[in-house]
Amino acid sequence: MDTQKMTHAIGTENVGHRKALIASVAAVSCLVIYVLACVMSPVTWSPDSSRIALLVTPPGDNPDMFAVFTYDIATGKHLLLDKAQKEGALSVPAWSPDGKWIAYYKVEPAKEESESSPQPDKKAADDFFTEEDKILSPFLWDIAKEKMSEEKDIKTFDVKLMVARPDGRDKKVLRVMKWLGDEDARFRLIFSQPQWSPDSRLVFYTRSMDENGELFYIGSLDLTTEKTKAHLFSSIGTPAVSADGKWIASVLNTDSDKALLVVARVDGGADKYYKLDMEIDKDKTLFLNLMWSPDSQRILIAPESQMCVVNTMTGEVKKYSDPDAKEVAYGIFSPQGDKLYYLAGFEKDDPNSDTEKVNLMSMDLKDSKTQVVFEISSVPELKGPGRFSISPNGKMVLFRCILKDKTGGERSALLLWDGKTKKIVETDPWLAKISPQTGK
Repeated sequence: MDTQKMTHAIGTENVGHRKALIASVAAVSCLVIYVLACVMSPVTWSPDSSRIALLVTPPGDNPDMFAVFTYDIATGKHLLLDKAQKEGALSVPAWSPDGKWIAYYKVEPAKEESESSPQPDKKAADDFFTEEDKILSPFLWDIAKEKMSEEKDIKTFDVKLMVARPDGRDKKVLRVMKWLGDEDARFRLIFSQPQWSPDSRLVFYTRSMDENGELFYIGSLDLTTEKTKAHLFSSIGTPAVSADGKWIASVLNTDSDKALLVVARVDGGADKYYKLDMEIDKDKTLFLNLMWSPDSQRILIAPESQMCVVNTMTGEVKKYSDPDAKEVAYGIFSPQGDKLYYLAGFEKDDPNSDTEKVNLMSMDLKDSKTQVVFEISSVPELKGPGRFSISPNGKMVLFRCILKDKTGGERSALLLWDGKTKKIVETDPWLAKISPQTGK
């Protein structure tokens, strides 16, 4: 699909900062030196902070198995919810706020005939924008659909929006959607994550409409009425839902090095666009995370080197950086919304050391004062910093990381730290016990 044409067509609506110009997204990135795809995907916490759900794959850049597990922190037991073999895929899961369901995407292995036989142009276009209610101006959707119809040899594949009970006793398909693209698009789906409304009534999902991963749109499914809505265009695969459930946010790349933050009311009552005066690497936009503050008034955007907080009520944009850090990444709000937590890479104390100096830091939003929360590089055998998250009750920090053994081999692990003790749980053995035939 010619995203350049699509970009200019969508950008013709000139109302304030409504400039939806889309650019390319492609690569995988991680802080400092380590690059690893699915192993570094984020976990999702149960509302009571007792369990996590996570996507687990074998180490490496070309996984041949995907599995979604839950893990009970107190008992140390893990439970398989779903799996997919090579040619298929699963995404990062998302735990519902009421604790009853875990949502994720699933792609079944493609049949050979559908792989070699592109969909007819018109039919492929008709498979998109199937939502009953379009929140954005209707002509934007019409332009996008028309541009898609003009493309030749469009390839699509089916994506299942799934939910499963945390105890594994029930699993169902909520919706089957068309995504545009090939094997690379399936890989990008791994990093997309459905999102829930705070009342667990709506599931927000993403649909890819460009084979190069340059353009998505965000939809939602009402579990009580089964009604669907199409909300906004996006350059990232995971939207951010405000704590009060009234707003969703995403990022749009522009034709420059800058990006737009787009914020839309879930009911369609309003939408806002903010110019972000910060450079966001377009090759890494797909993996950019947004986070709302607990008061539903601010949004944190945290690419490399800087963290940007946008006040959606006033439009004020504040930038935060750690002057002592060489690199920062994965910023999030504290549970109270008064601090930022982030990973920071520093210059090595010993230039000849192979160990990167990486800390989990906190920064007070009022005075920008920083404090070391946890010295990550003090963990023996740690290779790179990994991904981190904080439990909903604020009592535990969790890292997804890679450990290096004495022979140079790599092991995927979870590092849990409660402020006093740390616990390491290796996840690779979980996959070894799955039977390819039964999935158990």
